[in-house]
Amino acid sequence: MNIMSGRSHRARLVTASILVLIVLLPAALPAMDQTAGSLRLELLSATSSFRVFLRTLGASTERPSALKTTEDQRGIPLLYPDDPTTSFFSLREDGRVYHPARDRDFQRMLVETENGYPAFVFTSRDIEIRQGFVPHPGRRTAADAFEIRLEIRNASTRTRTIDLRYVLDTHIGESSGIHGVLELGNGNQQIPTHEISIDLDNYDAIRTTRNSAAPDAFGLQIPLTTVAAGNIEITKPERVVIANWRRIQESGWNYTPTQDRGFSYPPYSRNDSAIVLLYSEIRIQPGEEKHISLVLQATPVELPSSPRAEQAEAHARGQAQSVALIELEQRVVEYEEAELSEPQSLELRLELIDEVINQIDRRLSDPNEFDDSKLPELEQLLQRLE
Repeated sequence: MNIMSGRSHRARLVTASILVLIVLLPAALPAMDQTAGSLRLELLSATSSFRVFLRTLGASTERPSALKTTEDQRGIPLLYPDDPTTSFFSLREDGRVYHPARDRDFQRMLVETENGYPAFVFTSRDIEIRQGFVPHPGRRTAADAFEIRLEIRNASTRTRTIDLRYVLDTHIGESSGIHGVLELGNGNQQIPTHEISIDLDNYDAIRTTRNSAAPDAFGLQIPLTTVAAGNIEITKPERVVIANWRRIQESGWNYTPTQDRGFSYPPYSRNDSAIVLLYSEIRIQPGEEKHISLVLQATPVELPSSPRAEQAEAHARGQAQSVALIELEQRVVEYEEAELSEPQSLELRLELIDEVINQIDRRLSDPNEFDDSKLPELEQLLQRLE
């Protein structure tokens, strides 16, 4: 056999094999946008993360109360937009925690699936994960939604038992002290003013809204039952926690909120909350695949407003503002008692002055939204810092 012709034959085989792989495998993408009615996702390949927006839609017979907004063309961000990597999932096995979006053990790729929706694919030696974003455009009585579908395949030769944690860095209600609206199964609401671990038997959904807890307020909803998800089949988490985002990050896997601890408790950042969903003991046989689904819904769904929401909202807002003032006063006391260098003292003092002024401005600019009876206390804090 001629050596050159043999090489040419092998080269043709290699080329043909590569072409077959290109056809069969999904192509990696640098970025992708996906919509589901009033929701829009930006998927970022470089960080394997996403942003979610409530976008402007014209009113229609299907959604007569569609959102009108003058904000930027991307819409209103429903999770923290400046650093989308603050919303993420992680795995735990045998005491070790894995972060597929950033760990060196995993290769990452953004693809369009065979069903036409986008997905991040994370591949390691032992496990393969596809995080798909399935659009579910709503109708008049159903919410626009994205199903985040995690398909986890055991690529090893032994049975694996893993835990999964999904952190959603909430955003739009933080400035007004509404870190979550808990929808109870009996039709009532609860608006936590402190960190909380939720008894899932009593709740249907968690909502985050900008400055109103009414059912017709726009925002983001995480349903906790299949019925609340508009009959999208979800995986019920074992635990749900609402707490300060940074404290969650620094407190290990199973963070348990401390009673009466607010969302701005020093030394953590102010009014920085997150929702954590925990799924435990997912047992996967070799070659087997397990699915976990959670849903992000746009609100409002076409529901009437309710007096109970206005009453709960006003009470929770007042409580949250009182807690914020107490925590701010505590920080001022700690500053006064701390032994700091001159640059450190100046930096902290300016930060505290800025926060006091911000609280005063909010109360003066919108007396219907903020209680102005605490203005003298804020003015006293400002005098102590001058």
